[in-house]
Amino acid sequence: NGTPSKVEVVLEKSNGVDSSPNDLEMLGELHITPSESKNSVPETKTLIPPIIDETLEDRSPSSNSSKSSDRIANGFGSFLSALISYLSTDDEFRITPRVLNFISGCPNFGLGALDSSRYRKSDPTSKRDILLEQNPFYRKQADLAAKSSICLDLYVVSGLRYIDLASLKYLTLMTGGNLLLYDTTVNASLPQDIYRQLRKPRGFDCLLRIRTSPEYSVSSVYGHLVSDENHESVFKFAGCDSSKIISLTFEFHEASGFSELIRTNNPNLFFPALQMAFAFTKEQTGIDSNGNAVLIPVRMLRIVTYKLQIANSFASLYKSASADTIIAHLTHQMILNAEESGIKESCRSAQEWLVKLQAMFTLNQIPAPDQSGQRRPGPRLAESDSLQFIPRFFYALLKSSLFSNQSIHPDVRIYLQCLFSALEPRYLSKALYPALSSFSSCDNRSRPALFLSQEEVNLCSDAIYLLDAFDGIYVYYATNDSTLPFPPPHNSVLRQEVDDLQANTPLISPRVIFARKGDSKSRYFISRLIEDTNTQGFGWDEFEAQIAKQVDAFVQNHRSN
Repeated sequence: NGTPSKVEVVLEKSNGVDSSPNDLEMLGELHITPSESKNSVPETKTLIPPIIDETLEDRSPSSNSSKSSDRIANGFGSFLSALISYLSTDDEFRITPRVLNFISGCPNFGLGALDSSRYRKSDPTSKRDILLEQNPFYRKQADLAAKSSICLDLYVVSGLRYIDLASLKYLTLMTGGNLLLYDTTVNASLPQDIYRQLRKPRGFDCLLRIRTSPEYSVSSVYGHLVSDENHESVFKFAGCDSSKIISLTFEFHEASGFSELIRTNNPNLFFPALQMAFAFTKEQTGIDSNGNAVLIPVRMLRIVTYKLQIANSFASLYKSASADTIIAHLTHQMILNAEESGIKESCRSAQEWLVKLQAMFTLNQIPAPDQSGQRRPGPRLAESDSLQFIPRFFYALLKSSLFSNQSIHPDVRIYLQCLFSALEPRYLSKALYPALSSFSSCDNRSRPALFLSQEEVNLCSDAIYLLDAFDGIYVYYATNDSTLPFPPPHNSVLRQEVDDLQANTPLISPRVIFARKGDSKSRYFISRLIEDTNTQGFGWDEFEAQIAKQVDAFVQNHRSN
């Protein structure tokens, strides 16, 4: 609802640097050769002042380590500070850049030096302290970058050595960039992930304004953005693409909410609304006066106004709800609560919410008494077409490496914080609770949806299973029947679906694994059957029984009061 505003600004061509549309499609062409472009590339050695004036041995002995990898000087913080300062202050070279940062060790040298031994020294019983930043330097650098519309991506190839992503994560969270972690260089999808990100259309220097009708307002906003210091309900993204999401919490100004609108029942009188205005700059290819290809920054404005439907009953409210969206919003809230109060407290309060949700679902829809005065029991959440998967999604969230009570590498937890908070609900639900289906042959799908348990697989008794876990796609042959081609032929229905899933997964390139029953790779498939009780503790049946008991207690207590 609204006409886009378009402003075109043509940049002068720099001598010696030409850009063609095809250059932006190939990763190998995204560089400038100084020898060929010496007239247009600034002499950065003279522009960037000396910033490293110490050796690793000069640092405090408490931050040194006997590990050889810790003694390799990594001055990432000094480099980053100089780069952001340079890109922020040089008006002649003013651009809205996207900076891809590659790091394989903890920044332990120069500005923003981090103590790489903190992980080994941390209390193994405490999961919170190690997830908090140890140095605000990178948060401050991210804030400077966001104010100058500099988008920062961070690619970490660490071999799961401690990098302290708890301190580095703000570089991406506050600028609209992406953080990707690779535990090994063997078969890593880093080149594919970079190419996938660079070829995706992207907006820079983005502003989002949210407006609501008078009865309610936005109370919290979650996502990879920062609030504008001078304007209320205005948020900034240094960079943004179509896969980025934000999550909003609303609150009523009065306890009556929309009840007055429901009472009048006159939709022509007034309706609640939500309006979003999104301004951004995108780069388009054009031709200058000399016939050369140039990049033209174009300022765009998109305005959309939503008319909000008001539910006239609890039943219609529950029917219209989306389990995927609810769990995505809950994940954002749990991540924030974990930072403030710790993982254990975040999971406890979220479980209380789940119990209350299920109990109120029953209490709000208790049928009227029959002729004998007997009150029939209310419906259970498991009977709701739209909400029945919420308990399973929540169970999967507790079992995930983000919130598991097991010993998880802190950098993995931080990586999942950044990943899960950036995913659309439909993809987050698969990352938490993978989609499992079965095939009787490579060309015949048998069951489109199965629960994630070994018992379910055994009862199904199909030959082949396809499991889409977002970061991995697993094809598992439950039989050693030699008549079934292995792996699936490229022209088969199964293989084509695998290819489609891999091509359309955002942010990362999921690995594809084909396995037969009994071989070493089958463990990847078996480990994703998260409803089974295994080394990670409780199983689904135990969790469901525990929640049901708490729900019954809540309902009984509510009725007695």
